[in-house]
Amino acid sequence: MELLNQADSCCPECHLFLLPAQDISQQLRAEEKLLLFAVLVIAFILFASIYIYYSDFI
Repeated sequence: MELLNQADSCCPECHLFLLPAQDISQQLRAEEKLLLFAVLVIAFILFASIYIYYSDFI
């Protein structure tokens, strides 16, 4: 059984990284911003469609 390289935690057989990167905080912040943007877009589309729906009755 081969030992993993401690410097990069890379599997010697398949050369894949077995552990996530140490600094994932920036990735989490980017995902949080993307999720917030998606929620805001959905809310805007919802409010716009409600406005269009009710403007037909006036």
